[in-house]
Amino acid sequence: MATLKGKRAGQPIVSRKVLASLELEDHDILALVKRLNSGLPFSKLAGFASKTGLTFADVSRVLRIPPRTLARRKRQGALTQLESERLLRLAGLFDKTVELFEGNKVAALNWLRAPAKALAH
Repeated sequence: MATLKGKRAGQPIVSRKVLASLELEDHDILALVKRLNSGLPFSKLAGFASKTGLTFADVSRVLRIPPRTLARRKRQGALTQLESERLLRLAGLFDKTVELFEGNKVAALNWLRAPAKALAH
């Protein structure tokens, strides 16, 4: 069974916090890849938004899912493979940002939403 370990011994590829923020229990990399390939349920996106305080507009913009497409995904009940992978990456980014701000989710959200002047955004 393949486990979620990175290049450095014992370093996880996907942290347990990230998996928990998406309500995923797959500690087996092959099972996680299979779930991503089949598309995560829309409820994972909704739960992530609720837990983090990000709005659907924020998540939609970051995942590059137009609002009408997001509404369609909600009706269909599932994200595509690409959208699922992006959601996993966003969960990882959010986790690292909260860690950077020493657990302060409000400060992390404000920083993530602020324009990046160096990047001309």
